[in-house]
Amino acid sequence: MRRSYITLLIGVMLMAGAGRQSMAQESIWAFNYNPASPLEDLQDYTNATSWRGWSFEGRRFMTGNVSLGGYIGYNGFFEEKPRSFYDINNTTINSKSWRYVYALPVLVTTHYYIGEGWIKPYIGIGAGIYYIEQELQFSTFRTEEKNWRLGFAPEAGVFVPFGVLVNAGALLSVKYHQVFYNVQNIDNLNYLNYSLGIVFKY
Repeated sequence: MRRSYITLLIGVMLMAGAGRQSMAQESIWAFNYNPASPLEDLQDYTNATSWRGWSFEGRRFMTGNVSLGGYIGYNGFFEEKPRSFYDINNTTINSKSWRYVYALPVLVTTHYYIGEGWIKPYIGIGAGIYYIEQELQFSTFRTEEKNWRLGFAPEAGVFVPFGVLVNAGALLSVKYHQVFYNVQNIDNLNYLNYSLGIVFKY
């Protein structure tokens, strides 16, 4: 019986080593929860943290340390501003305002994984298109802008497997989104994503 356990242990270790060696043939798929913080002009427009955020991504390992993939995400920013004066059609009104920005990035990504350990820190970047909706509402007036813009998103994070024999893990990352926007009073649309995700490896 003891010999059987030793044989099984050696087999598990060999399989784990083979799994690490064959990383170039693997793919990972991640579902992430993404709160976000607005920066610069977006922060002036709506200063509230976005708790409404998610993303889905897939990565294919081209070598043991490099992957290529795709990313689609969503964040909704909202803030209610106190009463102020607005000039509309030669009329000045006093009203609260409600401000919304919705961002949906669709990116091509590449990542580089640092070291050969079980836990894998990484850096990466994504580039592609962002669908942006911007709304401003006060009293009975409402303005809305819908645009597609180019942008990019550098990222740093870490992939933590749940176990040697479990094809799943956790993904923790910070992603900086820079969108070439310049619409209305937002000349520079950028924000930080904080991602907590569940990863499945195939």
